[in-house]
Amino acid sequence: KKTFLVALPLIPHYLGGELLSSMDKIMIDALVGKQEAGIYALAAILSAIGILLWRALTVMFNPFVNAKLGSREFKTIRETVKPLMLVVGVMCVIAALAAPEIIRVLATEEYLAGVAVVPPVAAGVFIHAMYDTFAAVSFFHKKSTRIMTATLTAAAVNLVGNFICINAFGYIAAGYVTLISNLVLTAMHYRNARRIEPEEVYDPRFSLLAVTLVTAGCLLCNLIYPFIALRYAIVAALLVFLWTQRKSVIDMLMNMKV
Repeated sequence: KKTFLVALPLIPHYLGGELLSSMDKIMIDALVGKQEAGIYALAAILSAIGILLWRALTVMFNPFVNAKLGSREFKTIRETVKPLMLVVGVMCVIAALAAPEIIRVLATEEYLAGVAVVPPVAAGVFIHAMYDTFAAVSFFHKKSTRIMTATLTAAAVNLVGNFICINAFGYIAAGYVTLISNLVLTAMHYRNARRIEPEEVYDPRFSLLAVTLVTAGCLLCNLIYPFIALRYAIVAALLVFLWTQRKSVIDMLMNMKV
């Protein structure tokens, strides 16, 4: 009975998560057209480079967080999450910077119309990864009702926002609605984590700074897309930065062994 009561709210949570990840494409198809939905879908796939890396890392991250939450080693969690999120954030910005060239390789020129979608969706991907870290606290303490409430609220924001903004501004607006929906989801899970654990599990200043910088970095890409040399220089600088941080990343991966 106890297991059933914990699991039951997770059904609408996972259904809401599916809506949150696919509602933009469904509504563009319904409100604008299939061609625009296809363009948007390709742009959204490019933005998901960061989340692919994150999903691979969560295989190690989730057991690590559960073990450290159980032993209340919050400082270890905080210091391990920082380089992890740093790598994911940089990959999201690189995906946004390189979007025009990747689209040219994967598709025809007409798909370049959707390049403006990549920056907000890429930022949303990073924020969604941040949500996973906060949600781990709720999952560990089996607060499934709070998990469900946050997901359904974000899905409702996504649904209403897409209906209003796609009709008013076109399909590009769906990327910004996705970004806002992920911000709502992450903020609600951070609040849940603070209510469940009186002590800070994560560093709020780092989280806020990371979200601000990655979001700003991604959104600024729309302004510098015409300047190819500048974009390549920034990508090269970010890759060099990742290389200089490789020891921290390796240490982080070693720390996640449980």
